[in-house]
Amino acid sequence: MHYVGAVDHLTDSLPNFLIDGPLLRDVDRDARLDFLSGMNLVSYPPGDVLFFEGELGDELFLVVSGEVVILNNTEVDEPVELTRVRPGDFFGEMALLSPSPRSASAIALSFTDALSIDRRRYMARLEGGDPAAVALLRSITRRTCQRLRATDARIDLVYDALNGASSEDLESRIVKLTGRDPAGPQGWRESLIQFFGGA
Repeated sequence: MHYVGAVDHLTDSLPNFLIDGPLLRDVDRDARLDFLSGMNLVSYPPGDVLFFEGELGDELFLVVSGEVVILNNTEVDEPVELTRVRPGDFFGEMALLSPSPRSASAIALSFTDALSIDRRRYMARLEGGDPAAVALLRSITRRTCQRLRATDARIDLVYDALNGASSEDLESRIVKLTGRDPAGPQGWRESLIQFFGGA
């Protein structure tokens, strides 16, 4: 990782998709710029690990350029790709709110620039009533709700599988929930690992 520095002197060069994107959409532009200027700019070359699954973390990352892959380790196989994070999206949000081990690893797939904020600075802004910090909390809550709904759908699918649902019905539901064809080139096993590995 290469630490570039605080963003406050770079706010004029921040891309509009970060300033006007959905992450802080609930507040006015000045509040968004103020919040983003309090973040740090970090850069990673391809293959650099931003964090490992299981390590304690306290930072949220907002991708400015490049691409990051989020991987989850399995007991018996290669790591499973959960998602790819592209410019304008964020990851690492749970560590921002709770001092617990990372649930996945993050690796730069290309030269990647990201904005980061740690828990201490974020909590100081949140407790100070910063409207952008509150907006970020809303975005994190929305994402968490989406993941809970997806997890509920997975639990329903497992329940039905254990209680005799037809393979055709299960296959169509997996395709609907994941967008992946379980009979495709990856095969059932890999599709199911990815399906149940990521939320």
